[in-house]
Amino acid sequence: MAARALEFLRAHPFTDRSQATVATQFAALLVEAQSWFLAEQKDRLAAAAAKRHGVDLRRGLEANLLPGMERIGGFAMRGDAQEASRFAPPPRSKSEAAFVARATNLLDAARAHQEALAQSGLARSRVTELANGLAQFRDATTLAQVRRRTTTTRAPSSSARWPNSPSNCGCSMPTTASASSVTQRC
Repeated sequence: MAARALEFLRAHPFTDRSQATVATQFAALLVEAQSWFLAEQKDRLAAAAAKRHGVDLRRGLEANLLPGMERIGGFAMRGDAQEASRFAPPPRSKSEAAFVARATNLLDAARAHQEALAQSGLARSRVTELANGLAQFRDATTLAQVRRRTTTTRAPSSSARWPNSPSNCGCSMPTTASASSVTQRC
């Protein structure tokens, strides 16, 4: 809509110098707004891609690494109920914090009992894979959060966009006054 207004201003030039200045400022603001829009759209797409990557990593960990490690850990620690309970799978949760806590607890237990797990059939590389996958998941979720925050903090304040607006010029003109009651011009 603003682009159409700019086309109209260019098609119908003003003879008054102040109106020509307004049209020039409007054109500059339109270009700036379009660049903000494109940058925000780019950030939103990057945030969505980081979120999808985190979801894929979580699915891979939940499908491939966690269940096997929980089963083998429970089997390897079957003689010690307290240690076996560290490998018991908790109820599933959609929360990222609950997933990270679950994976971190399992990783700590696996590192503490790596020898017993290896004797029960868990390859030593699986513990390293879990550590790397968990680190990648944390990085992806952090990146998604940072990208989401940057999309909301990009636009400048209205005083920076409209430096000569009545609310910023310092005059005593009310900003909500009707056209008939305004006697002073900015």
